[in-house]
Amino acid sequence: MAGKPSAKKPAGKAANRAPSKAADKAAGKTGKARSTAKTAKHPAPRSAQGVPAVYQFHVSLADIQPKIWRRIQVPQKATFWDLHVAIQNAMGWSNSHSHEFRVDDPKTGDEVRIGVPDVEDPREVPTLPGWEVPLAQYLDGAHPLARYVYDFGDEWQHDILLEGLEPGERGVHYPHCVDGERACPPEDCGGPSGYEEVVNAILDPDDEQHASTLEWVGADYDPSLFEPENVRFEDARQRWRVTFEDAEEELDDETLVAEEDADTARMLRGGIRKAVSEQLRGGDPPETRATFERLLAAGIAREEVWRLLSCVLATEMFEIAREQREYDHDRYVAMLNALPELPFD
Repeated sequence: MAGKPSAKKPAGKAANRAPSKAADKAAGKTGKARSTAKTAKHPAPRSAQGVPAVYQFHVSLADIQPKIWRRIQVPQKATFWDLHVAIQNAMGWSNSHSHEFRVDDPKTGDEVRIGVPDVEDPREVPTLPGWEVPLAQYLDGAHPLARYVYDFGDEWQHDILLEGLEPGERGVHYPHCVDGERACPPEDCGGPSGYEEVVNAILDPDDEQHASTLEWVGADYDPSLFEPENVRFEDARQRWRVTFEDAEEELDDETLVAEEDADTARMLRGGIRKAVSEQLRGGDPPETRATFERLLAAGIAREEVWRLLSCVLATEMFEIAREQREYDHDRYVAMLNALPELPFD
């Protein structure tokens, strides 16, 4: 459902908050959108049934060919948070990383950043909370461009173009995906350059990474496939509640400390899983791939196999930090060979 949630984000850090920017910032950020497309201003149309007009956006991933794009419609009263959730759903992302919109202020020309505020962000100009900012405040026919960035590590940059206002249709639930082409890249594949490697490996049976890449992304992954009728949109309010919980809940110091620890844990889990993914795709060490295939052949669910491999890598990293030693390949391989029995069981 479009619109601003009834409660504001708490000043403190709520449980199940949006992913921390700390892990994503290391890879840096690029500039704002540079599209030259234009749309003309025109009065908000209404359908013959009197249904309110909707914004129509063209969303395309930058630095990728052939283009991966979507055309989506959202209610005219939508906020940037609503658009964020709609883009995630239409593209096929998992909403497991930080995001940010970058737009020009129509009055000053200065860049404005809209997303999830971070109280630890050192920038002089803070990020505006997306659920409090209507799209109409910064986007219209004279100012139709924005840049949407997802995952500050892989740095997926999306060019956003407001194509205009379209008459709403009775019986259509908004947001609505009108059209699009090509499947969303796999999460954590390394950005546009990593995605290109994934596609090349999938399409070339002679590529040495062909089998392992298919195993990683799933045998049914087809980079050329997209079916707009299969897109299902979440309720943006519900996504906000799931992300931030009840914003009016009083949090004591002990709870805040616990949530800081939880944030760190989530950040570490994401980094470890990405490292396992790189081991599987790169075949280094080869024992990781062999263990992955062995556990799958034993009937263990794919997600559980990912968890087991991540636990082994996390254990080795912990031991390196605790004992102040270098990576022990023999020990690491021994832990892999012992799976599904974990080293700390």
